[in-house]
Amino acid sequence: MTIALAEFLETSQAPKEFGPGRSVDWILDDEGGGARASMAWDAEAGVISGGVRERGAEEPVLHFEARISSDEVDLIGIDDTGETSAPEDPRGILSGFRRQIRMMVASGRCRVVVA
Repeated sequence: MTIALAEFLETSQAPKEFGPGRSVDWILDDEGGGARASMAWDAEAGVISGGVRERGAEEPVLHFEARISSDEVDLIGIDDTGETSAPEDPRGILSGFRRQIRMMVASGRCRVVVA
């Protein structure tokens, strides 16, 4: 599914500093475990990849790739086997990512690191 790059960045909760060649991590540390969400923009490959992983888990809770072409992205969800998941609802994957970020930030114990 293709959506506008601006919509993708807004929906994904990307900080203003995020852009080509940059990455962002949302890191939640708490007594009960924790989680890490991340996005990275590979400018050379024209891909933004991201996902959410619970602390200590080998497999991500959610993973996606967004292939960039000019001012649009083709959003693809990836499951733990590397296969496309939910191709009929890639916006749902992005919405799930946004919900995870919002819950982490709302906890008050989430650090946001842009590199």
